[in-house]
Amino acid sequence: MRRFFRKDLKIYAPTAGKCRDIVHCEDKVFSAKMMGDGFLIEPTQQVVVSPCDGRIKALFPTKHAFGIEMYNGQEVMVHVGLDTVRLKGEGFRSSLQVGDRIRHGEPLVEFDMDYIRSQDIKIPVLVVLLQNFADNKKDHIGEMVEADTVVMEL
Repeated sequence: MRRFFRKDLKIYAPTAGKCRDIVHCEDKVFSAKMMGDGFLIEPTQQVVVSPCDGRIKALFPTKHAFGIEMYNGQEVMVHVGLDTVRLKGEGFRSSLQVGDRIRHGEPLVEFDMDYIRSQDIKIPVLVVLLQNFADNKKDHIGEMVEADTVVMEL
């Protein structure tokens, strides 16, 4: 019997674009790693996929941020844009619900890049390892990546 959900401990790029260390985020809460270590992608496409296998633990009603619990208990936050909460969900589309199981590479959210930029909002896609404040090894920092590129391993 084939197991659908792997229990790997890899964190993949959630979208295509330029990969940067989280310390370069313009939001000081993220760049100071107050929530945890991670990375960001400056997206070139409008679909964000899950960076890991797990289940949806938290979902903002505005659909700009998701909490995923990996099978080892590590919590990962995916956050689309800076100050996107003020859009009240406009420009975001997702059908996920808390408790849904998800596999890396499956869509989390689609967003309207042109609309969000027209509201003078920056849209890096952040991946943060919550409760993990260590400096984790990251690959492909400063490089263009495709969704599904391994960026971190736990």
